[in-house]
Amino acid sequence: MECARGSGIRAIAWKLCRTPSKILREIRRNSATCSGDFDYWAITAQWHADRAARRPKAAKLATNLVLRDYVHDPARRPHWNP
Repeated sequence: MECARGSGIRAIAWKLCRTPSKILREIRRNSATCSGDFDYWAITAQWHADRAARRPKAAKLATNLVLRDYVHDPARRPHWNP
C-alpha cells in the first residue's frame, strides 16, 4: 500500500523496522516487470507466497541423520544454551 501511495523505500523501511535493502529486494522480487519498471503488485506477491507454500520441502532434521544426531545429543554441543 505504501508503494501505491508513492512512499519512498526508506520511509517504508522505517515504518516496518526493516532495512531499505530488504524492502527493495522484496519489491523487486514481487514486481510485475512487463513494462520494465518495478511496479509492485500485491497479487504477484501473494502468488509467489502461495506457490512457495505448495512446494513440498522436507525438514533438514528429518532428512539429515548426522545433523539430527548432533542437535539431539546435548553432550556434543556443550556451548549451546538450553
